[in-house]
Amino acid sequence: ENNLQYWGLDYPPLTAYGSLLAGLVGHRLEPECFALVASHGYESATCKLFMRASALLADVAIFFPAALYFARVMFRHDASARSTAHISLLLQPALILIDHGPFQYNAVSLGLTLAAVACIVDRRPLWASMLFCLSLNYKQMSLYHASAFFFYLLGSNFNRRNLIGSIWAIGCIGTTVVSTFAVCWAPMAWHDPAYIMVVLQRLFPFGRGLFEDKVANLWCSLSPLFKFKQYFSLEQMALVCLVTTTLALLPSGIDLLCRPTRRRFIYALANASLSFFMFSYQVHEKSLLLPLLPVTLLAVELPALSGWFNLVGTFSMYPLLTRDGLTIPYILLLAAWLLFTLPRTSKQAQPFIAMSILGMAIIHMIYAFGLPPARYPDLFTLFFTCYSFVHIFVFWGFLHYQQFCLPVNDDIQVDTEKTKSS
Repeated sequence: ENNLQYWGLDYPPLTAYGSLLAGLVGHRLEPECFALVASHGYESATCKLFMRASALLADVAIFFPAALYFARVMFRHDASARSTAHISLLLQPALILIDHGPFQYNAVSLGLTLAAVACIVDRRPLWASMLFCLSLNYKQMSLYHASAFFFYLLGSNFNRRNLIGSIWAIGCIGTTVVSTFAVCWAPMAWHDPAYIMVVLQRLFPFGRGLFEDKVANLWCSLSPLFKFKQYFSLEQMALVCLVTTTLALLPSGIDLLCRPTRRRFIYALANASLSFFMFSYQVHEKSLLLPLLPVTLLAVELPALSGWFNLVGTFSMYPLLTRDGLTIPYILLLAAWLLFTLPRTSKQAQPFIAMSILGMAIIHMIYAFGLPPARYPDLFTLFFTCYSFVHIFVFWGFLHYQQFCLPVNDDIQVDTEKTKSS
């Protein structure tokens, strides 16, 4: 009876269960807002208020505690650094605008990933495995982080001198992963096993094309010069993306596998997710939220890069945000972010950031007051895309350099240094 083309669910089971729960609660408050088919186009003030409240509740229930947990385990003895890390995570302008503009729930999957990262820092691999699997089962975009988790958990639990212990540790992690996925998918499989294939087809819609709208990645930035559709089928382009993404993330992943430390893990998270964003198939503007998370985790260690990358990431989404009427919140949140980050930025980095901001301001002026040629109506939007991609590519290279320069035994110093079983 439902029209999946109108607003079909194309996320894993946990999103469906969360939507069902919100629908059951909302139906008791305002049935018209959640009536099947009849609710299409229904936009009452109370319905919007409920949607906004649900997104905020998701933040408070999952992302806020995860941010606090990470800050506490990462900086146990440094209150100033702990506050900086915590505020940086909560003040990410792109995440606030995307989640609380069009009522999205990216903070749920990102919060679960963040909690998993905190468990890695706290040496709780089984909890980390379970939480990251929950993130994957909420939004499949968490795959951007999967390779870093895989390489770290494999490398840190493999010991040639104790093969039996290694097999046991890796087996426990594998059991946790399988069990978590089984619990998440069991209700759908129990109702009708055929649903699983239907859901999987909606999770990975290869027919949608290489990217959506204008994305600050390699393929969109090159599209004005090279029309990929004219030379490659969708299947061929998907294969090209698979190969380039794999080649891009392997150096960082192999380094993490061979030298598995927790600080290197955070850098590998950033590098892997940036590789996916720049080179993978079917990328959306909001996918940049995934690399923004691990880069923000480096706000204390690399304050200039973290602050600058959040600025560029939010700037790259401006054409999307302005369509949702978020220009004023965009300006205010970027101003708040600059006030928070600039005092912590080194004097050496400030001139580069200032020149970057000047370029953003010029593009904004052209977009606001200019008139694109009739032959190229998306030209000004591509200015945002290409300008942002150049920054993101440089950040990606710099983060690789930083990871490879870490000492072999470099690790995060926390109170509990004994390996925990969970």
